[in-house]
Amino acid sequence: MDYRILVINPGSTSTKIAVFHGQTPLMQKTIRHSGEELAPFGAIMDQAPFRRRCVEEALAGFDLTTLDAVCARGGMLPPCPSGAFAVDGDMIEYLAAITQGAHASNLGCVVARDIAEPLGIPAFVYDPVAVDEMPPMARITGIPELPRRMMGHALNTRFSGKYDRAGVMKLVRGRGGLLAHLGTSDAMEVERRMARGDERARLVYDAMLYTAAKSIGAMAAAAGGDIDRIILTGGIAHSAYVADYLTKKVRFIAPVEVMAGEFEMEALAAGAARVLSGRETAHRFRDLAKGE
Repeated sequence: MDYRILVINPGSTSTKIAVFHGQTPLMQKTIRHSGEELAPFGAIMDQAPFRRRCVEEALAGFDLTTLDAVCARGGMLPPCPSGAFAVDGDMIEYLAAITQGAHASNLGCVVARDIAEPLGIPAFVYDPVAVDEMPPMARITGIPELPRRMMGHALNTRFSGKYDRAGVMKLVRGRGGLLAHLGTSDAMEVERRMARGDERARLVYDAMLYTAAKSIGAMAAAAGGDIDRIILTGGIAHSAYVADYLTKKVRFIAPVEVMAGEFEMEALAAGAARVLSGRETAHRFRDLAKGE
């Protein structure tokens, strides 16, 4: 059976939505959110009613009663297995309590629940950003009390007075990288500067790609060199400069394949369909919170 599923993918400055009938997209939209629109909201989760309104406006004219489920990008849950999680009040309460450094994906479960509940259909998140299936040896660090997690690592920070904690977290999570060095996070703009002879832009861009190549090599070593393909994906993979640079650096490890763009919306719809068809059982957040 082909299910009709609404998928929602919140990002820091956009909300992507799509409706799939089986694997066929019936509609896809990217809703852009300006800095002025988001400025009044203190915590990420405060944006939930605004984001929901934006989604509903974008769906105007579409018959929501034809939906079988809503599936959203998952947020910063405790370390969890991959797969589907049924959205419930415990999950939303947990994510709402994360006020510092919260990821925009936290919004997905709230918006999905608020749209699905009046329709009497299930709401899921799939493969949250907190998926952690590392083997035991990858968790061990030099300090037993601080095991390594997929989500990140512990930091001790001294504040200069220029930033408070919230300011530092915003800097690290949203103002670093190309934006911090060059004043833009638009890779196409950086490449245009490079074409005009901006050597500073080239240096910073190459440094980013050099670091990516090192990370690919590190992951290949962790996998014991048993690599079938190295796949370059995401929007930046559309860049021939990026693809050529990384291919030259890492092709000695394994063949490099470029699959430019993203497939998150398709993956969310397919995951929810597996649950609806009984091929997969959704995890329950309350079991995750209990460590079961």
